[in-house]
Amino acid sequence: MPEHPLALALLIILVILSVIAGLWFGNALGSGELSKKMALAKLGEKLRAALRRAVLDLWRRRRDSDR
Repeated sequence: MPEHPLALALLIILVILSVIAGLWFGNALGSGELSKKMALAKLGEKLRAALRRAVLDLWRRRRDSDR
């Protein structure tokens, strides 16, 4: 446990914010609000697109460094 008053205050604020975020996230999941936005098919498409971008960026960097 931190002994400095500022560190203790920041720790308390961090705990309160994390509890609020957890409650909001749990409520959003329970209401179905996030399930519509984060469908597995959409998540898979986003992951594939991000992976494709990363591979292309890596390929371009290697190609440019070889010159």
